[in-house]
Amino acid sequence: MGVMLFEFLCLCTEITLMSVPLVGATSVTAYLPAARWFDFYDGTEVTKTGSITLDAPMDHINLHVRGGVTIPRQQPGLTTSASRKNSYNLLVALDKNQTSIGYLYLDDGVSIKPKSSFTTYSTSSNSTATTLTASVADGGFDSTDTPQLDVITVYGVAKGPATATLNMKAFTNFKFDTSLHTLTFSSLATDVASNFVLVWSS
Repeated sequence: MGVMLFEFLCLCTEITLMSVPLVGATSVTAYLPAARWFDFYDGTEVTKTGSITLDAPMDHINLHVRGGVTIPRQQPGLTTSASRKNSYNLLVALDKNQTSIGYLYLDDGVSIKPKSSFTTYSTSSNSTATTLTASVADGGFDSTDTPQLDVITVYGVAKGPATATLNMKAFTNFKFDTSLHTLTFSSLATDVASNFVLVWSS
């Protein structure tokens, strides 16, 4: 008995999702608007926009993120209560100007009138340094299990950093991939609902 698969394209300002249209197909034709795009999973930069053909094996879903956006992500749990306690990470995809922006809304997920916080993550660059700033508004988020921000992954970094600081203190837990131009900061142990400034310099 044959199985019919349908082509699916989800396009928004930040992420594109493509699947395979036919049984036995190993590629999919997609359209990427003019911008900087990265493979969501490993940060490989797409070298062409417009109509493109992508490899599409059965065990892989093509997912791409646009340069210029920052996406907060949280480790999943088996229940919503368990998930709320899990750590966060940030995916920062830089545009051609080495800038990015993203947002995170938090509340306790239970209260009828919860205290909440709204965080803006803004990345800017100059000739020698790149700065990621987290600015919290409505900072009344109140939880006995406030999640931590543990990892920040940056796609499209022009040049690997020599030094980094977190809140004006030296920070050494970072790794730059010279082939993918991705930069990963780990073991941040920063409250996800707090202000911080992360700077890396070449």
